Amino acid sequence: MQSTQDLFLTLPEFIWSGIFNVLSTLIVGLIIVFVTTFYLKRKDEITRVSGVILEKKVNSSQEILHFLEKLSFKKELDRDKENILYELLDRMDLDLPNEERLQYSAFLENVKYFREFFFEFENIIAKHKLWMSLEVRNHLFLMQAYFS
Repeated sequence: MQSTQDLFLTLPEFIWSGIFNVLSTLIVGLIIVFVTTFYLKRKDEITRVSGVILEKKVNSSQEILHFLEKLSFKKELDRDKENILYELLDRMDLDLPNEERLQYSAFLENVKYFREFFFEFENIIAKHKLWMSLEVRNHLFLMQAYFS
């Protein structure tokens, strides 16, 4: 009975060359598959993270716009108060903001509403500051400084 070593040593050269070709092709293929999988996973992860960041930015902008849109609802001043203000503005030679009716935002109706608005406004800026662009953040900070 021959030993295993003798069996391998007696194999013809073309069989050894076939074995080495198969092994080298397998190793090269595994390296290519590993590198490709790693690269594509990395690209996929970058795309996923970019999508999450974009979604956060859109949601925060939408919430801020919705909050500020609530402020766009205006109330008209009573006729008797309006006449007094028109006379006061005329005496000071100031232009009238609206020719027909004076309007104001609802949160300016009294101090309680204004404080509630300002508290919510500061909270919404703090909550979404991370996701805002620099221009939007600066604009909101200017609005916050104006209201304070």
